[in-house]
Amino acid sequence: MNRKEINFVSLFLLLLGIGVLLISLLEHRIIFVCSGIMLLSLSIAIRSYLLKK
Repeated sequence: MNRKEINFVSLFLLLLGIGVLLISLLEHRIIFVCSGIMLLSLSIAIRSYLLKK
């Protein structure tokens, strides 16, 4: 995977994480909160990995 693809994936994960967190606000379920936070942190980890390269 090149840099552009990885950047797109991290952006997609970021948006997905935000979406899941918004759903969790409506549903009030702990599982949604945990998975949303996990997706956001995964996206941040990918972005910081790219910046180090």
